Amino acid sequence: MIHVLSNLLSNAIEFAKEEEGIGATITITAEKKHNLEVIVNVKDTSNCIDSKILPQLFLNFASKSFKDTALGLFIAKNIVESRGGGKIWAENYNNTHREKGATFYFTLSTTDLRLNVKVLDQ
Repeated sequence: MIHVLSNLLSNAIEFAKEEEGIGATITITAEKKHNLEVIVNVKDTSNCIDSKILPQLFLNFASKSFKDTALGLFIAKNIVESRGGGKIWAENYNNTHREKGATFYFTLSTTDLRLNVKVLDQ
């Protein structure tokens, strides 16, 4: 799972470098849902994901922005799905809130015996 989080974070940093001025903000959070899973998200305020690429983002070589991004997301998807049926997805911000950027999410099953998942209260 370190590889998955590392990949999402490095992608967010890479896309944040494209921002002019003050740059982008990257936020990582985790939330436990119904004691069955944890949803981890990596949110950035850089550019949105190209709407043509978004539906195919986790397929091998789907991205045209950075050569390594698509392969990394494809590998991340396989890692997450191999861990107790986890899921990974991405969403662009809603433009009506005048925010830009995207959020990448992935789930971890709290019943996966290979993981010792703890989410600390803030």
